[in-house]
Amino acid sequence: MCFCYILYEPLSFLKDVWEFIRLNSTIFALIVAFFSPWIVFWINNKPKKSKLVLKGTKIVNQNGNIHGRLIIKNEGKYIAKSVEVFIERIQHKGKFRDNFFPVPLAWTHKGEAVRDIYPHQTVYLDFLINKDGRVLFVLKAGHGVEDLWRVDPGESESFIKFYQESGQVDEGCVKVILDDKDRPKIDIINFKVVK
Repeated sequence: MCFCYILYEPLSFLKDVWEFIRLNSTIFALIVAFFSPWIVFWINNKPKKSKLVLKGTKIVNQNGNIHGRLIIKNEGKYIAKSVEVFIERIQHKGKFRDNFFPVPLAWTHKGEAVRDIYPHQTVYLDFLINKDGRVLFVLKAGHGVEDLWRVDPGESESFIKFYQESGQVDEGCVKVILDDKDRPKIDIINFKVVK
C-alpha cells in the first residue's frame, strides 16, 4: 500500500502542472492573438534610417563655369526619401552672416530641391558655381539675394542640414576657401546624424 501511494503522488503533481501549463498557454495565446495586429503594425512602421555620408567634393568645369559639388552616398540599407538640403547658416571670419536665413540647395543634373537616394547610390549636390567671375552658392530659392548666395573671399564655414521624409536629420559643416584665383576649395569638416 505504501508503494502505490509513492507512485500516485508524483503523477498527481504532474497532472496539476500540466493543467496549469494548459490553462496559461490558452490565456497567453489569446493575449498574443489580441495584440498581434498592433505588434505587426509597430514592427512594420518602426523608423528605417538611411546612412548618408559626405564622401568628398568635386570641382568641375562645365561650359566655362566652375562647379563645386558635394559627393553624397547612402551607405545604409534603406532609401533616403525626399532628401532636401539647406544651408542653415554661414560663418565668415568668426561671425555668422547677418540677414541670412536657411535656403535649399539644388541637386546636380535635375536642379530639383528634393530627391530620393537609394541604398549604395552616390549622388552629387551642387554647392558652388563660379559664374561670370563670381563665386555663388547654387540655391533652389533666393537667387539674386546678395546675403544668401554670395561666397565671401577668404575662409568661411557653411553649416548644412539634410532633411528626410522620415524625420531623420543629418548635419555637416563645409569649409570653403576662396582665394584670388576665384577657384574655390571645399573641405568637409564634419558630418553626423542629428535625429
